[in-house]
Amino acid sequence: MPTLNLNELSHAKAQSSAASVEDWENIIMRSYKVFVDQGIKDEQFQSLVECCRDPNQLALFAREFFRFFKQDPRQRSAFQVLLNEVDESEFSMQQWTDAIMKMYDWLEREQKEALFTDVLGYINCCSQSANQQLSGKKLSDLVVEFLEEFGFERSEK
Repeated sequence: MPTLNLNELSHAKAQSSAASVEDWENIIMRSYKVFVDQGIKDEQFQSLVECCRDPNQLALFAREFFRFFKQDPRQRSAFQVLLNEVDESEFSMQQWTDAIMKMYDWLEREQKEALFTDVLGYINCCSQSANQQLSGKKLSDLVVEFLEEFGFERSEK
Protein backbone atom coordinates (compact mmCIF):
# COMPACT_ATOMS: atom_id res chain seq x y z
CA MET A 1 0.00 0.00 0.00
CA PRO A 2 1.58 3.29 -1.04
CA THR A 3 2.17 5.95 1.60
CA LEU A 4 2.20 8.42 -1.27
CA ASN A 5 -1.20 9.72 -2.33
CA LEU A 6 -1.10 8.95 -6.05
CA ASN A 7 -4.45 10.66 -6.66
CA GLU A 8 -3.21 13.95 -5.16
CA LEU A 9 0.01 13.65 -7.16
CA SER A 10 -2.02 13.19 -10.37
CA HIS A 11 -4.10 16.26 -9.63
CA ALA A 12 -1.03 18.37 -8.83
CA LYS A 13 0.65 17.34 -12.09
CA ALA A 14 -2.50 18.12 -14.10
CA GLN A 15 -2.58 21.63 -12.63
CA SER A 16 1.00 22.28 -13.73
CA SER A 17 0.78 20.78 -17.22
CA ALA A 18 -1.44 20.64 -20.27
CA ALA A 19 -2.34 16.98 -19.62
CA SER A 20 -5.57 15.97 -17.92
CA VAL A 21 -5.93 14.46 -14.46
CA GLU A 22 -7.03 11.22 -16.12
CA ASP A 23 -3.89 11.07 -18.26
CA TRP A 24 -1.69 11.63 -15.23
CA GLU A 25 -3.65 9.17 -13.07
CA ASN A 26 -3.40 6.50 -15.73
CA ILE A 27 0.37 6.68 -16.13
CA ILE A 28 1.11 7.29 -12.44
CA MET A 29 -0.95 4.27 -11.36
CA ARG A 30 0.56 2.02 -14.07
CA SER A 31 4.15 3.13 -13.56
CA TYR A 32 4.08 3.14 -9.77
CA LYS A 33 4.21 -0.66 -9.64
CA VAL A 34 7.18 -0.78 -12.05
CA PHE A 35 9.12 1.58 -9.80
CA VAL A 36 8.15 -0.07 -6.51
CA ASP A 37 9.08 -3.51 -7.86
CA GLN A 38 12.59 -2.13 -8.36
CA GLY A 39 12.84 -0.92 -4.77
CA ILE A 40 12.28 2.75 -5.50
CA LYS A 41 10.86 4.56 -2.49
CA ASP A 42 7.72 6.68 -2.61
CA GLU A 43 9.64 9.93 -2.20
CA GLN A 44 11.97 8.96 -5.06
CA PHE A 45 9.00 8.13 -7.27
CA GLN A 46 7.39 11.45 -6.38
CA SER A 47 10.57 13.39 -7.18
CA LEU A 48 10.80 11.75 -10.61
CA VAL A 49 7.11 12.42 -11.33
CA GLU A 50 7.58 16.05 -10.33
CA CYS A 51 10.40 16.37 -12.89
CA CYS A 52 8.27 14.96 -15.71
CA ARG A 53 6.66 17.63 -17.84
CA ASP A 54 3.98 15.34 -19.29
CA PRO A 55 2.64 11.78 -18.86
CA ASN A 56 4.57 10.55 -21.91
CA GLN A 57 7.82 11.44 -20.19
CA LEU A 58 6.89 9.36 -17.13
CA ALA A 59 5.82 6.52 -19.44
CA LEU A 60 9.24 6.60 -21.10
CA PHE A 61 10.99 6.38 -17.73
CA ALA A 62 8.77 3.48 -16.65
CA ARG A 63 9.52 1.63 -19.91
CA GLU A 64 13.26 2.23 -19.74
CA PHE A 65 13.53 1.42 -16.04
CA PHE A 66 11.64 -1.83 -16.67
CA ARG A 67 13.94 -2.71 -19.60
CA PHE A 68 16.96 -1.98 -17.41
CA PHE A 69 15.57 -4.19 -14.63
CA LYS A 70 14.85 -7.06 -17.06
CA GLN A 71 18.48 -7.08 -18.24
CA ASP A 72 19.64 -8.09 -14.76
CA PRO A 73 17.23 -7.88 -11.82
CA ARG A 74 20.12 -8.19 -9.33
CA GLN A 75 21.73 -4.91 -10.35
CA ARG A 76 20.98 -1.48 -8.93
CA SER A 77 17.79 0.15 -10.11
CA ALA A 78 17.92 2.43 -13.12
CA PHE A 79 16.72 5.20 -10.84
CA GLN A 80 19.75 4.70 -8.57
CA VAL A 81 22.03 4.84 -11.60
CA LEU A 82 20.32 8.07 -12.68
CA LEU A 83 20.65 9.54 -9.18
CA ASN A 84 24.37 8.76 -9.15
CA GLU A 85 24.83 10.55 -12.48
CA VAL A 86 22.88 13.58 -11.25
CA ASP A 87 24.85 13.69 -7.98
CA GLU A 88 28.15 13.65 -9.85
CA SER A 89 27.20 16.51 -12.16
CA GLU A 90 26.50 20.21 -11.82
CA PHE A 91 22.99 19.76 -13.22
CA SER A 92 19.69 19.17 -11.44
CA MET A 93 17.39 16.18 -11.79
CA GLN A 94 15.08 18.39 -13.87
CA GLN A 95 17.94 19.19 -16.27
CA TRP A 96 18.77 15.49 -16.54
CA THR A 97 15.19 14.40 -17.21
CA ASP A 98 14.88 17.07 -19.91
CA ALA A 99 18.18 15.92 -21.47
CA ILE A 100 17.06 12.29 -21.39
CA MET A 101 13.89 13.25 -23.25
CA LYS A 102 15.94 15.08 -25.91
CA MET A 103 18.03 11.93 -26.35
CA TYR A 104 14.99 9.71 -26.77
CA ASP A 105 13.34 12.22 -29.13
CA TRP A 106 16.50 12.11 -31.26
CA LEU A 107 16.62 8.30 -31.15
CA GLU A 108 12.99 8.14 -32.27
CA ARG A 109 13.57 10.57 -35.16
CA GLU A 110 16.62 8.57 -36.24
CA GLN A 111 14.68 5.31 -35.80
CA LYS A 112 17.30 4.01 -33.39
CA GLU A 113 17.41 2.52 -29.92
CA ALA A 114 19.92 2.61 -27.10
CA LEU A 115 20.36 1.16 -23.65
CA PHE A 116 19.40 3.49 -20.82
CA THR A 117 22.92 3.25 -19.39
CA ASP A 118 24.37 4.33 -22.75
CA VAL A 119 22.00 7.31 -22.85
CA LEU A 120 23.10 8.30 -19.34
CA GLY A 121 26.75 7.87 -20.31
CA TYR A 122 26.30 10.16 -23.30
CA ILE A 123 24.59 12.81 -21.20
CA ASN A 124 27.31 12.48 -18.57
CA CYS A 125 29.89 13.19 -21.28
CA CYS A 126 27.93 16.29 -22.30
CA SER A 127 27.70 17.44 -18.69
CA GLN A 128 31.45 17.02 -18.16
CA SER A 129 32.11 19.04 -21.29
CA ALA A 130 29.85 21.77 -19.96
CA ASN A 131 31.74 21.83 -16.68
CA GLN A 132 35.01 22.26 -18.54
CA GLN A 133 33.68 25.04 -20.75
CA LEU A 134 31.58 26.78 -18.08
CA SER A 135 29.08 27.37 -20.83
CA GLY A 136 26.01 28.16 -18.73
CA LYS A 137 23.82 26.27 -21.18
CA LYS A 138 21.01 23.90 -20.31
CA LEU A 139 22.04 20.27 -20.30
CA SER A 140 19.33 19.44 -22.86
CA ASP A 141 20.73 22.09 -25.23
CA LEU A 142 24.23 20.64 -24.86
CA VAL A 143 22.89 17.17 -25.64
CA VAL A 144 21.20 18.42 -28.80
CA GLU A 145 24.42 20.16 -29.88
CA PHE A 146 26.47 17.02 -29.27
CA LEU A 147 23.95 14.84 -31.14
CA GLU A 148 23.97 17.21 -34.13
CA GLU A 149 27.74 17.39 -34.21
CA PHE A 150 28.80 13.87 -33.23
CA GLY A 151 25.74 11.61 -33.43
CA PHE A 152 25.47 8.70 -31.01
CA GLU A 153 27.61 5.67 -31.82
CA ARG A 154 26.06 3.46 -29.14
CA SER A 155 22.62 3.63 -30.76
CA GLU A 156 21.29 0.85 -32.98
CA LYS A 157 18.74 0.66 -35.79
